[in-house]
Amino acid sequence: MNKVALITGSTDGIGRAIAVELARKGFTIHLLGRSEERGQDIFDQLTKIRPQNQHKLFLLDLASIRENRRFLEEYVNEQNTLDLLILNANARVKKSSPTEDMIDKTFAVGCLSRYMFSVRLNALLDRAQNSRVVHIGDATSIANINYKAISSGRRLSMLRATYLSYSASALLAYWFNASGMTMVPHEIMAPGTVNTRQLKELQFLPGMLLRFLGVIEPKECGHRIVSHILATEASDVAAKFYTLEKEKAVSKKLRRGRQEFDALLEFCQRVTEIQVCEMT
Repeated sequence: MNKVALITGSTDGIGRAIAVELARKGFTIHLLGRSEERGQDIFDQLTKIRPQNQHKLFLLDLASIRENRRFLEEYVNEQNTLDLLILNANARVKKSSPTEDMIDKTFAVGCLSRYMFSVRLNALLDRAQNSRVVHIGDATSIANINYKAISSGRRLSMLRATYLSYSASALLAYWFNASGMTMVPHEIMAPGTVNTRQLKELQFLPGMLLRFLGVIEPKECGHRIVSHILATEASDVAAKFYTLEKEKAVSKKLRRGRQEFDALLEFCQRVTEIQVCEMT
Protein backbone atom coordinates (compact mmCIF):
# COMPACT_ATOMS: atom_id res chain seq x y z
CA MET A 1 0.00 0.00 0.00
CA ASN A 2 1.29 3.48 -0.90
CA LYS A 3 2.25 5.81 1.90
CA VAL A 4 0.11 8.91 2.40
CA ALA A 5 1.50 12.39 3.07
CA LEU A 6 -0.64 15.38 4.05
CA ILE A 7 1.15 18.68 3.38
CA THR A 8 -0.17 22.07 4.47
CA GLY A 9 0.64 25.02 2.23
CA SER A 10 1.39 22.63 -0.62
CA THR A 11 0.02 24.55 -3.59
CA ASP A 12 3.03 26.87 -3.83
CA GLY A 13 6.69 27.29 -2.87
CA ILE A 14 8.37 24.81 -0.54
CA GLY A 15 5.23 22.77 0.07
CA ARG A 16 4.64 22.31 -3.64
CA ALA A 17 8.26 21.22 -4.17
CA ILE A 18 7.99 18.70 -1.32
CA ALA A 19 4.75 17.32 -2.79
CA VAL A 20 6.38 16.77 -6.20
CA GLU A 21 9.44 15.05 -4.67
CA LEU A 22 7.33 12.75 -2.48
CA ALA A 23 5.06 11.84 -5.40
CA ARG A 24 8.11 10.84 -7.42
CA LYS A 25 9.08 8.58 -4.52
CA GLY A 26 5.70 6.84 -4.66
CA PHE A 27 3.72 8.71 -1.99
CA THR A 28 0.03 9.50 -2.33
CA ILE A 29 -0.21 13.24 -1.70
CA HIS A 30 -2.99 15.06 0.08
CA LEU A 31 -2.60 18.71 -0.89
CA LEU A 32 -3.88 21.50 1.29
CA GLY A 33 -3.97 25.17 0.28
CA ARG A 34 -6.18 28.20 -0.31
CA SER A 35 -5.89 28.80 -4.07
CA GLU A 36 -8.08 26.60 -6.25
CA GLU A 37 -6.15 27.59 -9.37
CA ARG A 38 -2.72 26.77 -7.95
CA GLY A 39 -4.15 23.70 -6.21
CA GLN A 40 -5.59 22.27 -9.41
CA ASP A 41 -2.32 22.96 -11.22
CA ILE A 42 -0.18 21.00 -8.75
CA PHE A 43 -2.83 18.26 -8.49
CA ASP A 44 -2.67 17.76 -12.26
CA GLN A 45 1.13 17.64 -12.09
CA LEU A 46 1.07 14.99 -9.37
CA THR A 47 -1.45 12.94 -11.33
CA LYS A 48 0.93 12.90 -14.30
CA ILE A 49 3.84 11.86 -12.07
CA ARG A 50 1.91 9.09 -10.32
CA PRO A 51 -1.41 8.47 -12.12
CA GLN A 52 -2.14 5.25 -10.21
CA ASN A 53 -2.19 7.07 -6.86
CA GLN A 54 -5.36 8.71 -5.58
CA HIS A 55 -4.00 12.16 -4.79
CA LYS A 56 -6.42 14.62 -3.16
CA LEU A 57 -6.77 18.40 -3.06
CA PHE A 58 -8.31 20.19 -0.07
CA LEU A 59 -9.00 23.93 -0.08
CA LEU A 60 -8.83 25.47 3.36
CA ASP A 61 -7.99 28.73 5.12
CA LEU A 62 -5.69 27.61 7.93
CA ALA A 63 -6.14 30.95 9.70
CA SER A 64 -9.74 30.01 10.51
CA ILE A 65 -10.26 27.85 13.60
CA ARG A 66 -13.76 27.02 12.40
CA GLU A 67 -12.53 25.77 9.00
CA ASN A 68 -9.71 23.77 10.61
CA ARG A 69 -12.16 22.03 12.94
CA ARG A 70 -14.49 21.17 10.07
CA PHE A 71 -11.71 19.84 7.86
CA LEU A 72 -10.08 17.77 10.59
CA GLU A 73 -13.37 16.18 11.63
CA GLU A 74 -14.09 15.15 8.05
CA TYR A 75 -10.53 14.00 7.40
CA VAL A 76 -10.34 11.81 10.51
CA ASN A 77 -13.65 10.18 9.61
CA GLU A 78 -12.57 9.47 6.01
CA GLN A 79 -8.95 8.32 6.54
CA ASN A 80 -7.79 5.09 8.09
CA THR A 81 -4.14 6.02 8.48
CA LEU A 82 -1.58 8.72 7.74
CA ASP A 83 2.16 8.18 7.28
CA LEU A 84 3.53 11.70 7.06
CA LEU A 85 2.25 15.09 8.17
CA ILE A 86 4.25 18.09 6.95
CA LEU A 87 3.23 21.34 8.63
CA ASN A 88 4.64 23.76 6.11
CA ALA A 89 2.14 26.62 5.89
CA ASN A 90 3.22 29.96 7.34
CA ALA A 91 1.46 33.29 6.82
CA ARG A 92 4.13 35.92 6.14
CA VAL A 93 2.68 39.32 5.34
CA LYS A 94 4.14 42.82 5.63
CA LYS A 95 1.84 43.52 8.56
CA SER A 96 -0.08 40.66 10.12
CA SER A 97 -3.80 41.28 10.59
CA PRO A 98 -6.21 39.58 13.04
CA THR A 99 -8.38 36.66 11.94
CA GLU A 100 -12.13 36.23 12.37
CA ASP A 101 -11.24 34.83 15.80
CA MET A 102 -9.29 38.03 16.64
CA ILE A 103 -5.99 36.10 16.68
CA ASP A 104 -2.92 37.32 14.83
CA LYS A 105 -3.07 35.65 11.40
CA THR A 106 0.57 34.58 11.29
CA PHE A 107 0.24 32.93 14.71
CA ALA A 108 -3.06 31.32 13.76
CA VAL A 109 -1.51 29.64 10.72
CA GLY A 110 1.99 28.98 12.07
CA CYS A 111 0.98 27.72 15.52
CA LEU A 112 -2.74 27.19 16.15
CA SER A 113 -3.35 25.21 12.96
CA ARG A 114 -0.24 23.12 13.69
CA TYR A 115 -1.49 22.42 17.19
CA MET A 116 -4.92 21.40 15.89
CA PHE A 117 -3.52 19.15 13.15
CA SER A 118 -0.99 17.54 15.52
CA VAL A 119 -3.63 16.69 18.12
CA ARG A 120 -6.51 15.61 15.89
CA LEU A 121 -4.37 13.58 13.44
CA ASN A 122 -2.23 11.91 16.09
CA ALA A 123 -4.35 8.75 16.17
CA LEU A 124 -4.11 8.33 12.38
CA LEU A 125 -0.35 8.80 12.48
CA ASP A 126 -0.01 6.43 15.43
CA ARG A 127 -1.57 3.62 13.38
CA ALA A 128 1.11 3.84 10.69
CA GLN A 129 4.60 2.40 10.98
CA ASN A 130 7.50 4.87 10.89
CA SER A 131 5.13 7.86 10.76
CA ARG A 132 6.28 11.35 11.66
CA VAL A 133 5.38 15.05 11.81
CA VAL A 134 7.70 17.59 10.19
CA HIS A 135 7.35 21.25 11.20
CA ILE A 136 8.85 23.59 8.60
CA GLY A 137 10.11 26.68 10.41
CA ASP A 138 12.99 27.96 12.47
CA ALA A 139 14.14 27.59 16.07
CA THR A 140 17.34 29.61 16.08
CA SER A 141 16.08 31.57 19.08
CA ILE A 142 12.93 31.35 21.18
CA ALA A 143 10.85 34.43 22.04
CA ASN A 144 8.74 34.99 25.13
CA ILE A 145 5.22 34.72 23.70
CA ASN A 146 2.95 37.65 24.46
CA TYR A 147 -0.54 36.13 24.28
CA LYS A 148 -2.24 39.46 24.91
CA ALA A 149 -0.57 40.91 21.81
CA ILE A 150 -1.50 37.85 19.74
CA SER A 151 -5.17 38.01 20.74
CA SER A 152 -5.61 41.79 21.03
CA GLY A 153 -6.75 42.35 17.46
CA ARG A 154 -3.78 44.65 16.81
CA ARG A 155 -1.73 44.41 13.64
CA LEU A 156 1.78 43.07 14.26
CA SER A 157 4.84 43.60 12.10
CA MET A 158 5.91 40.70 9.87
CA LEU A 159 9.14 40.14 11.82
CA ARG A 160 7.48 40.07 15.23
CA ALA A 161 4.56 37.92 14.12
CA THR A 162 6.86 35.42 12.40
CA TYR A 163 9.22 35.29 15.39
CA LEU A 164 6.37 34.52 17.80
CA SER A 165 4.90 31.92 15.44
CA TYR A 166 8.23 30.12 14.93
CA SER A 167 8.86 30.11 18.69
CA ALA A 168 5.48 28.53 19.40
CA SER A 169 5.93 25.92 16.66
CA ALA A 170 9.33 25.01 18.10
CA LEU A 171 7.81 24.55 21.56
CA LEU A 172 5.20 22.19 20.10
CA ALA A 173 7.69 20.24 18.00
CA TYR A 174 10.05 19.68 20.92
CA TRP A 175 7.74 19.23 23.90
CA PHE A 176 5.08 17.00 22.33
CA ASN A 177 7.77 14.30 22.40
CA ALA A 178 9.91 15.48 25.32
CA SER A 179 6.86 15.49 27.60
CA GLY A 180 5.71 12.05 26.44
CA MET A 181 2.36 13.32 25.13
CA THR A 182 2.73 11.34 21.90
CA MET A 183 4.85 8.53 20.52
CA VAL A 184 4.61 9.99 17.01
CA PRO A 185 7.97 11.72 16.33
CA HIS A 186 7.89 15.48 15.76
CA GLU A 187 10.86 17.33 14.27
CA ILE A 188 11.41 20.87 13.06
CA MET A 189 13.33 21.76 9.92
CA ALA A 190 14.57 25.22 8.94
CA PRO A 191 14.56 25.44 5.12
CA GLY A 192 17.02 28.33 4.93
CA THR A 193 16.31 31.33 2.70
CA VAL A 194 14.12 30.06 -0.13
CA ASN A 195 13.11 32.00 -3.23
CA THR A 196 9.36 31.66 -2.66
CA ARG A 197 6.57 33.89 -3.94
CA GLN A 198 6.41 35.50 -0.50
CA LEU A 199 10.09 36.44 -0.71
CA LYS A 200 9.58 37.97 -4.15
CA GLU A 201 6.72 40.08 -2.81
CA LEU A 202 8.95 41.70 -0.17
CA GLN A 203 10.03 45.27 -0.69
CA PHE A 204 13.11 45.75 -2.90
CA LEU A 205 15.76 46.36 -0.22
CA PRO A 206 14.82 43.49 2.16
CA GLY A 207 14.59 41.16 -0.82
CA MET A 208 18.10 42.07 -1.94
CA LEU A 209 19.47 41.60 1.56
CA LEU A 210 17.91 38.16 1.90
CA ARG A 211 19.27 37.08 -1.46
CA PHE A 212 22.72 38.29 -0.43
CA LEU A 213 22.57 35.95 2.56
CA GLY A 214 22.20 32.98 0.23
CA VAL A 215 18.92 31.93 -1.34
CA ILE A 216 17.96 28.53 -2.73
CA GLU A 217 15.12 27.60 -5.06
CA PRO A 218 12.04 25.76 -3.74
CA LYS A 219 12.84 22.74 -5.93
CA GLU A 220 16.25 22.26 -4.28
CA CYS A 221 14.78 22.84 -0.83
CA GLY A 222 12.02 20.27 -1.42
CA HIS A 223 14.53 17.73 -2.70
CA ARG A 224 16.76 18.11 0.35
CA ILE A 225 13.87 17.88 2.82
CA VAL A 226 12.52 14.72 1.20
CA SER A 227 16.01 13.21 1.05
CA HIS A 228 16.31 13.75 4.80
CA ILE A 229 12.91 12.19 5.46
CA LEU A 230 13.69 9.09 3.40
CA ALA A 231 17.23 8.71 4.77
CA THR A 232 16.26 8.78 8.46
CA GLU A 233 14.19 6.61 10.74
CA ALA A 234 11.29 8.46 12.32
CA SER A 235 12.22 7.19 15.77
CA ASP A 236 15.62 8.85 15.45
CA VAL A 237 14.34 12.38 14.80
CA ALA A 238 11.89 12.88 17.67
CA ALA A 239 12.25 16.34 19.26
CA LYS A 240 15.22 17.14 17.03
CA PHE A 241 15.97 20.23 14.95
CA TYR A 242 17.54 20.47 11.52
CA THR A 243 18.63 23.05 8.99
CA LEU A 244 17.77 20.99 5.95
CA GLU A 245 19.74 17.74 6.51
CA LYS A 246 22.08 19.05 9.22
CA GLU A 247 21.08 18.49 12.85
CA LYS A 248 21.23 21.51 15.16
CA ALA A 249 21.53 21.58 18.93
CA VAL A 250 18.33 22.32 20.82
CA SER A 251 18.67 25.65 22.65
CA LYS A 252 18.86 25.70 26.45
CA LYS A 253 15.85 28.01 26.58
CA LEU A 254 13.76 25.44 24.72
CA ARG A 255 15.01 22.48 26.78
CA ARG A 256 14.14 24.39 29.93
CA GLY A 257 10.88 25.69 28.54
CA ARG A 258 8.32 23.29 30.01
CA GLN A 259 6.51 26.18 31.71
CA GLU A 260 6.34 28.09 28.42
CA PHE A 261 5.02 24.97 26.71
CA ASP A 262 2.33 24.52 29.34
CA ALA A 263 1.27 28.15 28.88
CA LEU A 264 1.14 27.63 25.12
CA LEU A 265 -0.99 24.51 25.53
CA GLU A 266 -3.40 26.35 27.79
CA PHE A 267 -3.77 29.11 25.20
CA CYS A 268 -4.17 26.68 22.26
CA GLN A 269 -6.74 24.56 24.08
CA ARG A 270 -8.78 27.56 25.17
CA VAL A 271 -8.81 29.24 21.76
CA THR A 272 -9.32 26.15 19.56
CA GLU A 273 -11.46 24.11 21.99
CA ILE A 274 -9.39 21.07 21.06
CA GLN A 275 -7.90 19.34 24.09
CA VAL A 276 -4.42 17.85 24.12
CA CYS A 277 -5.83 14.74 25.83
CA GLU A 278 -7.26 13.84 22.40
CA MET A 279 -3.74 12.78 21.38
CA THR A 280 -3.96 9.69 23.57
